[in-house]
Amino acid sequence: LTGRERAVLGVARATIMDLLSNEVGELATFDMVYDAINEELKAVQSEYQALIQSEIRKLGKVKGMDVASVAKALFLLQQIGEWIPCSVSNVAAILYPKLGVDQKEQEEKVRGCLETLAKNKWVIEEEGKYRFLSAVERTFEQDVARQRIWDTDKGALTIEIAKGTLKMFRKYNYKKLRTFDVNLWIDGEEFSKTGHLKVKMYAPHWVNKYEDPVSKLYTKSLAEEDTVFWISGQNEKFDEKLKRVLAVERALDEKERSLPSPTELRELDRYRKEVELTRNDEIPSSLDSSMRNGTILHRGEALKLDGKTELKEIFNKHLKDLVEQLFIEFDHAAVRVKDEEIASILTWSGGVLPSVYKELNLVDAQNNLTISAPVADRILREVKGRVEKGIECTGYALDQRFDAPPYGWDAKVLRLVLAALFKNGTIEVESLGKTYRLADETGSHDAFLSVRTFNKA
Repeated sequence: LTGRERAVLGVARATIMDLLSNEVGELATFDMVYDAINEELKAVQSEYQALIQSEIRKLGKVKGMDVASVAKALFLLQQIGEWIPCSVSNVAAILYPKLGVDQKEQEEKVRGCLETLAKNKWVIEEEGKYRFLSAVERTFEQDVARQRIWDTDKGALTIEIAKGTLKMFRKYNYKKLRTFDVNLWIDGEEFSKTGHLKVKMYAPHWVNKYEDPVSKLYTKSLAEEDTVFWISGQNEKFDEKLKRVLAVERALDEKERSLPSPTELRELDRYRKEVELTRNDEIPSSLDSSMRNGTILHRGEALKLDGKTELKEIFNKHLKDLVEQLFIEFDHAAVRVKDEEIASILTWSGGVLPSVYKELNLVDAQNNLTISAPVADRILREVKGRVEKGIECTGYALDQRFDAPPYGWDAKVLRLVLAALFKNGTIEVESLGKTYRLADETGSHDAFLSVRTFNKA
C-alpha cells in the first residue's frame, strides 16, 4: 500500500471506531471524518482548524445541531471545489446522523447553523453556496459591521436607485393620441416637476416604517383627487440590501485610505463587484418586485396588486383611468396633428382640407370653415374672456390653460384651431410687435407654425 492509501485506511478505521458504541443505523458523518484527521489538518489549514476549535465551538447548537459539526463538514466539502457545491442540501447530506432522518428537518437544522456562522462573520453565502471567509475578508466584514448607517442615508440611496428604475413613468401616452407629462414623486420627494397627472410612489424603505402604510395615506388620497398613490409591498430585505451597500462602500473607502497590500486589494475586489451588482441589479429588481406586490390607492379606493402584472401595465391602466377622470373635455380634441396640417389652413383657398379638420368638426359637409365645433367654441370663449378681462392671452398662456384639466389638449391642436379661427377672420394675432388680421399678410403664419413665436404671440 502507498502512504496515501494507508492514510485513507487510517481515517476509515478511526471513523468506524467512533461508530462501534453507537446504535445500529447510525452513519459516519463528515464531522467525524474531520475529527479523525484532526492532526493532519493542522499542517494544511491550521487557521480554520483554530477557528473551529476556539471560536466556532462556542456557538453551541442551533435547533439541536452542533454548529461546529456543520463548520467541520463545510470545511471538508469546501476542499473538493466546485465539483460538489457547498449548498445547504449537500452539507446536510454529509451530516445525516442515521437512517430514517427527515430530509427537510435535517436541511433546516443545517441552514440554521450556516446562517449563524454567516451572522458571526465566519462564513459567507454566495448564490446559494457557502464558504469560509479568509482572514482579510473576516477583518473587512468586521469593518463593515462597524459602519453606522442612518435612515437618511438609506432614504437617499432609495431615491437614487428609484430614479433610474422608475424614470420610464415620467411620461404617459394616452391611446397614442397625446403624451402627458407625469408629476412623479418617490417617497415624498418630487422627481419630475411638470404634469397635471400625479403619481406618488412609495418604495419599501418608506413602507417598512409603518404597520399600515395604506391607512397612513388614506386621507391624502381623498384630498388629492388628481393623484394615484402607488404603495409598494413591505420588504425587509430591501432595507438590508441598502444598509449592506452603504456599509461596504464606506468600509472600502476606509480601507483604500489605509494603503492595503496588493493581496488585500485582490481579495477586496469581490466586495467592489458585490456593491456594483447589488446597486445595479439586486436592489432595482427588489424594488420592481415590491411595487408589483403593492397597492394602488386613488380617491380612497385601495386595490391590492397581484404581483404578476408588469409595472408598465399597472402604470398604463391606472393613468388611463386618471386621464379619463380629469380630462373630461379631451374627446373633443382626440386627434393627432402634424405641423403641415396647421400650415394647410393658412394657405387654403377652398377645396378639401386634411381629414383632421373634419375630425375636429372645423369644416362642414361643403368643406366650409365653421367655428361652432366644441373645440373651436371652447378656445374662442377663452380668448374672448381673457381679452375682456385684460389678462394674458399669449399662445403660451392659452397652451397652459388647455393643457390642464378639464381639457388636456395637445399644443398642436390648439395652434391648428387658432390658425383656423384666424383664417376665418374671427381673431387677430399680434406677433413680434405687429398686428395681423389676414392670413395672406407676410409674417402672419409664424405665429402659428413656430412654437417659439406662437408662445410669445
